[in-house]
Amino acid sequence: MNIIAEEARNRDPAQKLPAVDKMTIGYLLFNWIRQSWDEMGCLLLGSFLFSVPFFVGILFPCSVLARQFGETGPPPLASLAPFFVLMFLGLWVVLCAWCSLNRYVEQILTFQYPAWTELFRSLPRYILPSLKILLFLGICFGVLAFNAFTYPKMLPEMPLVRLVAVTLTVWVILIVAILQVHLAPFIVHQDRPFFTLVKRAGLIALWKPFRSLLILVFQVFAILFSFVPPFCFVLPGIYAVLSNLSLLILLEDWHDPYEKTREALRAGA
Repeated sequence: MNIIAEEARNRDPAQKLPAVDKMTIGYLLFNWIRQSWDEMGCLLLGSFLFSVPFFVGILFPCSVLARQFGETGPPPLASLAPFFVLMFLGLWVVLCAWCSLNRYVEQILTFQYPAWTELFRSLPRYILPSLKILLFLGICFGVLAFNAFTYPKMLPEMPLVRLVAVTLTVWVILIVAILQVHLAPFIVHQDRPFFTLVKRAGLIALWKPFRSLLILVFQVFAILFSFVPPFCFVLPGIYAVLSNLSLLILLEDWHDPYEKTREALRAGA
């Protein structure tokens, strides 16, 4: 023990790591990026494994719909029920896999050194949260899309009111869109009731709207190119790192009290 103490006294102060409560955002950012680089192979594996349910869950229902269109022309709405069921189940599987990948990335960025099998072990944990995400976003975007198509046809004698209604609808669509980029990272990072996480994701999105909008742009880019090899094997992991890293930095900058106190946990905040 005396030898260790002597080495600690003689160590160059410039070589000492900063105390945990004095870590800067730059220091954390550097170490998180370095940790992601060290785990690059695992991230590529996670992206590849995520691409499997992504292709099956999205392309299979679309192929069923395309076959119906090719055989009989535009099918009646009633015959599209199997397509909507398949699409719902496919999106549910995709979101469950996405939450599992985010959990894996979150463990990497918080220096927990997860095994790659964690990608499979955490899947059952996110069956219900992914269903809640799907229902929440589906209802929100469904209602807002209905309003966006309906309002332009209403009140023809009051164009100003109609313009205000459409503008507000588009604005709310944008808010929900930037909110959802933080939703999966929040779910894997904090064990809270779902609507508490929705509220917190909304606060983060409104607090840093331009950063959230930048992540949304990258998300759209990642989705569009996720059908094109080899991007489909790389972009999901990169986007998961970006969204989780952004949330961790924002929470550190926020000095989030609910990260640290049991009283806050009991308060449900």
